[in-house]
Amino acid sequence: MSLYSYKAADGSGKIVKGTLDASDEKNAAGKLQDMGYLPIRITQSGKSGVDLSKSILSVFSRISTKDVMLFTQDLGALLQAGLPVDRALSVLISVTENDKFKEIIADILKAVQGGSYLSDAMAKYPKAFSNFYVNMIRAGEAGGVLESVLERLGVFLETSQELKDYITSALVYPIFLVFV
Repeated sequence: MSLYSYKAADGSGKIVKGTLDASDEKNAAGKLQDMGYLPIRITQSGKSGVDLSKSILSVFSRISTKDVMLFTQDLGALLQAGLPVDRALSVLISVTENDKFKEIIADILKAVQGGSYLSDAMAKYPKAFSNFYVNMIRAGEAGGVLESVLERLGVFLETSQELKDYITSALVYPIFLVFV
C-alpha cells in the first residue's frame, strides 16, 4: 500500500483535499467514489517533487505546459465521471492555482454557457491551447468522444513534458562545462 494525495469534489461541488492508503491510483479513485467524492486529481505522495506554483516564479504568471496538462487530465476525469462541460469547468476554476489560467478558464466557461463549442472557446487563447490541441478537442466534440480525446491529450502532454524535462536536464552539464 502507498499513500496517495487527492483533490476531489463532494456531492455539493465543494473541493476537498486529503490523503489515503491504496494499492494504486485506480484503487484510490474507487475508495474516493465509495466515500461519495468525485476524484479530480490523485497523485502518489512524494512523487511530484517541489511545487513552484506558489513561489516567486508565479509572479510572472505564464501558462505552462504543466498547467494545460493538469487542466486536460482533470477535465477528462470530470467528464468521464458524468459532469457536464460547464459544471466541470466551474470545478476546475476553483482548483486551478495559476490566476492567469483561471481567468482563461472562466472566459471559456462564459463562452460555453453562451452556446459556443468548447473548441471554439479554447481557440481564442492560442498561447494556452495550440492548434493541434484545439483541433483534437473539435474532433472529440464532433465524434462524441471528448472524454477519450482529453484522456489521450493528457497522456500526450505528460509525455512531451517528460521529454522536455529530460532534454533540459541532459543539456545542463554540457552548458555548465562550456562556462567553466
